Amino acid sequence: MKSTKLLRNVTSCVSLGILSIFFSFQAMAQSTVVFMMKSLPISGTISVNGDQPFELKGEVKKVTKATGPMIYDLVEYTDVCRKCVIKEEGKVLFAYEGIYQNIVNGDIVKYASEIQIDLEDGETYYVSVERHGLNDQKLELIPEKKALKFMNKKGCAILPDVIIESL
Repeated sequence: MKSTKLLRNVTSCVSLGILSIFFSFQAMAQSTVVFMMKSLPISGTISVNGDQPFELKGEVKKVTKATGPMIYDLVEYTDVCRKCVIKEEGKVLFAYEGIYQNIVNGDIVKYASEIQIDLEDGETYYVSVERHGLNDQKLELIPEKKALKFMNKKGCAILPDVIIESL
């Protein structure tokens, strides 16, 4: 009789332990999105669902002094990577806005692109800011192998992680 009562207590404790582990994992759902951008004379910003923007701009790699018809110096930034940890699941819209100043006439050119990703718990997604023609850029999902090769390149600046608690 005592052994069956003890067995019930142990069983209920184990069940509660499993449930608490299950709910703690549910509460800690998170996905990772790694953004990458090649060396360009453009500074960019990524926003998540139209909110919580963060910068995607590397260190200054090279400055070409203005000569001839150039009015402004050409500033080129290093390759850059930034990890964004999102503590929720579901569809998320990432929007990119890049700004480039024309070095000849001083005009500001804005680039914009969006990508929607259905985030799943524990998954890592790699998104690259790619040129799309001469006057545009786009956000593109890339395979892990290509992303790791890019991140391990010499001179790639790894920016601090961005953690987004809620959307």
